Amino acid sequence: MSYNLTLEQEELLNDSFWLAYILKLINKVDNLWVKSYISNFMLFFSSIYTNELIVANFGNISPSISMTRKELKEIRMNNIKLLPMENTENIKSKMNDMGVDFDHYVFDMTIICDSELELFDTNFRMWEYQVKNQEQFENLNAIVNTPLTWSKRFLGEYYEKIFELLDELSDKYLEKIKKCNLESHSYPSCKLFNNKLSIDEKIYIMQRYGLIKSMIWFENIFKEKMKLEIGDLKFDFERFFFKIKAIVIEIIGNDRKNCNYEIIKQLLITNDKTIDSKFFKINRKMRDNIHYSKINQLNNEEIEILKKYQDIYLKNMISIFDSNISVKFNLGYKLALRLAKLEYWSRDGKNRKI
Repeated sequence: MSYNLTLEQEELLNDSFWLAYILKLINKVDNLWVKSYISNFMLFFSSIYTNELIVANFGNISPSISMTRKELKEIRMNNIKLLPMENTENIKSKMNDMGVDFDHYVFDMTIICDSELELFDTNFRMWEYQVKNQEQFENLNAIVNTPLTWSKRFLGEYYEKIFELLDELSDKYLEKIKKCNLESHSYPSCKLFNNKLSIDEKIYIMQRYGLIKSMIWFENIFKEKMKLEIGDLKFDFERFFFKIKAIVIEIIGNDRKNCNYEIIKQLLITNDKTIDSKFFKINRKMRDNIHYSKINQLNNEEIEILKKYQDIYLKNMISIFDSNISVKFNLGYKLALRLAKLEYWSRDGKNRKI
């Protein structure tokens, strides 16, 4: 199998391949909340991938997508550039739509926890991408499927054979995923946070928590990273995931430039104590490989620095978030939830589950 690829083509193929692999893995997951958690990961990063694919002239928007190029770009910008704040249009709309109320005890959100009641996400982060109509579903589904479509087109007759080989190597990952029993719980946003936080900081945590936690979760699932070499083709999951984590870290870095939150100040203080200053320039170098028109090569020393400090950065951030969050399913919570259900049933006249 001889392709003689450029660095840019190798990078694009590697990203396409592993995003396609994760998409195929989703179909083997039974737990609906785990499936949704992975799907949110896919939508987030596939929107970035699809935009960069088009910008680098390696593809175009599928005729089956009614979304415009501008709308696709807006999804990317909202994901990686826009600081979530109360006065921004998309946050205002989301809060009104959900009925988020930080002042009163109402069950205004859903939190996602595992069987040990460890928090993984809230429904706030991806609310605007919930399926509200068939057209939106088809557009978002097409974005998520873009890496799979591109991989099939590039690999041709070898596609099925390569993924058959991967299926044989995926059992250990699936076993880990199946052990993660995620469940949803109605929860009041007024009780989720430390009251010292500003409204914008609470919004920030709701928007960023699940994204960062998913990086830590994926790192644990795929701790043993696969590498495949088939002829001239090299598929390296570790290289792919270095970039995924670099994107998230740079998102936080961009947020830092545009806000003055205490939780971000805490992160800077913690990072100064735990992270080598050389890391940030190297991480930026890796993140810039989202642009398929020019690829930066990292040497072994730079890769080792990434390997050591990316995970520390993410754990520092989630630790600060967790120190400002309280998830308690105590007697008070259970009583309030029961009363809320009774009120809902009484008002609606039907036994609907909250």
